[in-house]
Amino acid sequence: MINTKTITGLYIGENSVEFAVLSGTLKGPKLVKSGKTYIYPENATEKDKEQTSRDHYIVDAMRRLFKENNIKPLNVVFGISGRDVMVRSFQMPKIPKGEWNTAVNFEAARYIPLPMEQIISDFKVFQNLPSSNDMDVVFVAVRQNVIRHFIKLLQSVGIKSAIIEPAPFSLIRVFAASGQINTDMNALIVNLDITTANISILRKGVPYIIRDVSLEPDEASSAEATSEKIISDIKLSLDFYKKKFPSEPIDKIIIDSLMPIEDLQHLVGKELGIPVEVGDPLKGINIEKETPSKLSIAFALALRGLSKSSLDLTLRIEGLLDYKQRDQFLKVLYLEASVVGILLVILKVLSMQALEPLTSELNITISSRPNIKKEIALKTDNITKLNKVEADIKERIDLLEGMIPKRTYVTAKLNELTELVPNNLWLTELDFRETLNEKDPKLAMRYFNINGYCVSDEGKKEEDTVRDFLADLEASSAINSGMRQGKLLSVEKSELEGEKVASFEISFEGL
Repeated sequence: MINTKTITGLYIGENSVEFAVLSGTLKGPKLVKSGKTYIYPENATEKDKEQTSRDHYIVDAMRRLFKENNIKPLNVVFGISGRDVMVRSFQMPKIPKGEWNTAVNFEAARYIPLPMEQIISDFKVFQNLPSSNDMDVVFVAVRQNVIRHFIKLLQSVGIKSAIIEPAPFSLIRVFAASGQINTDMNALIVNLDITTANISILRKGVPYIIRDVSLEPDEASSAEATSEKIISDIKLSLDFYKKKFPSEPIDKIIIDSLMPIEDLQHLVGKELGIPVEVGDPLKGINIEKETPSKLSIAFALALRGLSKSSLDLTLRIEGLLDYKQRDQFLKVLYLEASVVGILLVILKVLSMQALEPLTSELNITISSRPNIKKEIALKTDNITKLNKVEADIKERIDLLEGMIPKRTYVTAKLNELTELVPNNLWLTELDFRETLNEKDPKLAMRYFNINGYCVSDEGKKEEDTVRDFLADLEASSAINSGMRQGKLLSVEKSELEGEKVASFEISFEGL
């Protein structure tokens, strides 16, 4: 499906607030607008900063940013710095999905240095090979008071609803969209701010280590000293990783920074002997006008929902922005319930008093009734009719027993279908029907029609792309289960939103 949403990524850095607005198009995410502003104005003195809270300056900066760029932020994804986030990776025995929430939170309590009721958390489970009895879990937690602090800042500028996620996970999304990392490689990402460096190590695309390092710059520190500090902390992280996975080396290091890093890139590559790339967050985004600032985290946040990602984490439930209203609602509800309970008790007492004379009269009537000892003849159904009912029930049981082995799992087909759809092809209509033969369930007919559009990709014809897609469907046991070979019914070229596309229809049918 084409995702035409418009999403705003919003991030509060060490000394600036940045945003990016992206929208979904046929050619992928498109830049609508982006920008940043410094938290402290140029005319703010040190005395002003001491007398006025930093939150006040942040709110003013966000209002200024929205006003100067003439935007009203909707569908906001807000990023929390890595220093506020606790990330833990661990393994667990494979268990059914319905038990994940309870079991994962119970296991995570061993690794989180806070009571679970004081945090807001989310997790992702990554299933290993079918032959493995373990599954990998990435657990993320943030103090509740931190989330509420950011919610208060967002409310101050009129943002009533937002998704909140860890910024390091957002960076993984943007570099996956740019093609610089994928799930087949082990990578290390370094994101540099003015006074901190975030280091993330991915094993087959799954975060294993995420840590923030303070650079503590001062007037006496030099660029060379800062580089040595960064390299030292990268080595420390790599040593920890190698002890756990000695046979799985790091394939690539990506360094992302607003500051010039040519020398750092050279030093890291030379010192560690690992290929180093400069992060390019704009590579996976369509940009039609001037080149925007390199706001990696803001772009990464705005990509949520517009590009595929297995690491979408949410550090709030929908409605957490209104937690105060919710608490107030619960208090009112409790008060009303108490009043209703008291009224019910009063009503019961009054009712018992009013019914007491009637109860006495009923007891007198029952005690004076005649004692009848007649045998009551039971009416019996005709034995022929009962035999017919028994035969009908047995016939239905036989029908169900014949249907169960031949049942078709539509969910499995849809799950497999989402994995097989290429990036330049999207689906517009799915139609699955199953017609049962009551006399012989084995003769059930099934029909599965797939309609969609295709955009040409790097000179490859649309017909070839659709036929390759059909071949993948035919090779999938989940798709062709219970049906014969698929057919390509039609491929017709047309235009959609000014782009040349081809509509197609594929059909599967069979017993």
